[in-house]
Amino acid sequence: MNKKNMIKLGIAMISILIVLNIGWFSAREIKYQPYKQDLSKSIMSTFVVPRYIAQDEDGFTYALKYPAYMSLSGNLSVSLPVKDDNPYVDSLIVWIDTFDKKEYGVVLYENENVYQIEIDSSGNPLDSEDQDIINKHKENVNSLLKKAKEKWEI
Repeated sequence: MNKKNMIKLGIAMISILIVLNIGWFSAREIKYQPYKQDLSKSIMSTFVVPRYIAQDEDGFTYALKYPAYMSLSGNLSVSLPVKDDNPYVDSLIVWIDTFDKKEYGVVLYENENVYQIEIDSSGNPLDSEDQDIINKHKENVNSLLKKAKEKWEI
């Protein structure tokens, strides 16, 4: 391959990368823009992975994390109000991909144990072995799902 063809190939590859990046950044912004309404940019936010956060009058914390670079899935989260300066509170995470597929999970705290459980949109665990833990935290799980639905209509 001669030098002229190498230059053409290099320009073509750089052009493709630029188009892919512009397309990805644009699609990501279009998809996640509606979710950041009433949220403020987080101190952990970066240009490549924006993050937003807010707290409502009841003390629930809402957060949005855009997809990481060239990823298609970001997430929303809702956390219970912090009590007694303990930042470890039950939380709901909703993963949303570019094609609007949603997956739900909860992080539940019980004494010294932390449980990360995948659930459906109604709060039922995807794995029946997790049913007892979900039952113990059912009120919190329902409250978190209700807050997420009110905030983002999901």
